[in-house]
Amino acid sequence: MSDTLQSEVINLIQKLLPQILIAGRYAAQIQKSIAVHPAKNGMASQFSQALTDADLSVQNFIEVCLLSSFSQYAFFGEEYASSLNCKYFPVSSNLTVLLDPIDGTLFYKDGAPTFSVIMGIVSPEKFQASIIFFPCLEKCYLAIAGEGTFVLTLEEMSKSCWSQQVVLNAETNRLVAFHQPELAAKISPKYNVVDIHRDYKKGVYCPTFETILDGTSSAMFVSPAQFIDGMAFAFAIEQAGGYLCDLQGQPLRRIGQTKNWIFSSALAASSQKLAEEILSEMRK
Repeated sequence: MSDTLQSEVINLIQKLLPQILIAGRYAAQIQKSIAVHPAKNGMASQFSQALTDADLSVQNFIEVCLLSSFSQYAFFGEEYASSLNCKYFPVSSNLTVLLDPIDGTLFYKDGAPTFSVIMGIVSPEKFQASIIFFPCLEKCYLAIAGEGTFVLTLEEMSKSCWSQQVVLNAETNRLVAFHQPELAAKISPKYNVVDIHRDYKKGVYCPTFETILDGTSSAMFVSPAQFIDGMAFAFAIEQAGGYLCDLQGQPLRRIGQTKNWIFSSALAASSQKLAEEILSEMRK
């Protein structure tokens, strides 16, 4: 990352961390009485169909924050179809801000604490930063290209400062996937694979991608890999010292070569050795 680009990224992070804190606290405050909207049309599962007031309000709030201070940057949010503000952002720029206002909306409307607010900052080349805030868990992960991945307290978010780096754990054999039943079954004799889409049940704890960052799982894999959610975690794992590739073991493409903010697949593991072992099991 050039010094100029890095300065822009750090400036965005410092200005937006307190706003993401406010947005997350709002979402947590209204969770128990949340109003649920009709399911999104054309979505394949209960996870992608779920929509609440919080999704719409958090995205609107972040859009307003960006337009008031960073209107030069492009923006894409998950709830673009319902947005009043997306039309005011430039179509392209040297940096694009990506937002999943409530990642895990099904968890959220079911009253679970494992939902998050996710922001990504990308250039045409690659991810430059990701912010993953868990309001009910009272922690936030911040990954910056070339700098590492950090875990922040609420106070650090409010002051836009960070110091404690994430340490990954390659020893646990638990992996986390989303909607990958065939691959999960293939490698399950060797690994304990949690498939969130398959295993989540209301009222029962289900490990999420966050568990790779907290050291209780060792890898994640998804297909497709959406920039607004799964790739934000995968990038954070990579910047924490992990290894990132697609499910064929190849490096991920330039962001400018993709469409719709999606990679075809991604595997993020706590080490290259573990990634290679997982890929070997998948190929059997």
